[in-house]
Parts: sequence; structure tokens; C-alpha cells
Amino acid sequence: MRFCLANALGSLRSRHSKTRAVVCTLIGTTCLFLPPPRCHDGTSSKQTFCIVNTACAYATAAFQLQDLPWRALDDNVMGGLSSSRMTWSEELGSYILKGQVRLENNGGFASTRMNVNMNLSDFDGIYIDALSVVAGNGAENMNFVFTLKDPQAAQLQVTFKAQFQAGTSYDGFRRSYMLFSEMVPEYRGRQIDRGPIDEKKIVEIGIMGKQPGVVGDFELLVKSLGGFKLKRA
Repeated sequence: MRFCLANALGSLRSRHSKTRAVVCTLIGTTCLFLPPPRCHDGTSSKQTFCIVNTACAYATAAFQLQDLPWRALDDNVMGGLSSSRMTWSEELGSYILKGQVRLENNGGFASTRMNVNMNLSDFDGIYIDALSVVAGNGAENMNFVFTLKDPQAAQLQVTFKAQFQAGTSYDGFRRSYMLFSEMVPEYRGRQIDRGPIDEKKIVEIGIMGKQPGVVGDFELLVKSLGGFKLKRA
């Protein structure tokens, strides 16, 4: 598994006058995305500059996970009827998570998980570029959940969760940022009291659609998934 991290600059300069302004969902403020620099392996990364109380910079690094398998983990483990499947599309250059969230038998979630061995201590959190292309039954099917586990969480069946909002066919892919420090530990859907996740030892990542945010048929495209680093001035 490989990723690259472009150096974050400490301030904005006038030569970037053509930079395009977008919305940063991490802190809900206006950010400036600079042209992607080249990484050592020839791929590109992005730098994001957000104007808040002080100037800050985000450096992102995309994870290369195409060769690793995803597995479904749906509510059938508790008698539900939901289903999901994650595939990689070379044509679209995206992962495609398709499935159905059904509410019978007290169900209501479908998810995909991947076993990994990652040290993410260089980052402050996870970003995801996602697009929802199928509206559900009474739900917009935009609000999904990202999941992480460290070894202790995996042993105790605890999952760290953070919500993110996918883009739609009207506005395209949407980038969401999820801070490690804001992820909530849950055991069987209930929040528990546990220390923060161990970013040095991430053993599982996942994406979940659950009611009421996702109901019925859904299809989520994930264009990029990686870590981000917040640099304060």
C-alpha cells in the first residue's frame, strides 16, 4: 500500500491568483484548492488552503487500495435483509459501493470493510471524495458513515465512526474531511467510553450506509480516499 504526501505551504501567495474557491466540509469555511503538485511516484496530490482565524494548510495523500479486497458486513448478521458489494471500476476510476438498506427484521445498515495494516500517525484524519447516484426510498442517500478500527477495537468489536455527506448528480463529487479526534467509538450501534483511536495501528477501514441517512437502493462512487494533514500557522 503506498501514498504520497505533498509538502504543505505555510501561506498564500499572489501567484496563485487563478486558484478556484470551494467549500471545505471539515470546518465549514471557504478554502482555496491549488493545482496538484507531483509526487515522487509520478502521481499527484492536492494542497488545500483554508482561511479561518489564522492561515492553515491541508496536505492530502491518496491511499492506493485497488489491489486489496473489500468484504460485505451487512445487517444480516443480526437477522436483517440489507446487502452491499464494493467493486473497482477502471473505466470510472472509482470504487462503486452498491446495495440496498432494508428495514425488515429490525435491520437498517449495509457496509463494506477492508483489512489493512496502516500507520496514519502522520495525518490528522481521513478525507473521502464521494458521489451518490441513486436516490433511496424516502431518503436522499447522501449521508454515509466512515469506519475505522485499531487492534483493540477489532478485538472488542468496537467501531470508530464519522459521518460524511456524498455529492449528488447535481453537484458532483464532494470531498469530506473526518478528524480522528472527532470519530465516535461505538459498540453494536451504541456510543461507548473509550480513548481515541490509535492512528499508528489501523487494521480496518469501512464505509456504511444506514437508516435514516440511507434507505432502499443506493450506489456510492468513491473517487479518492486518503489522509490529510492540518498545518496551523
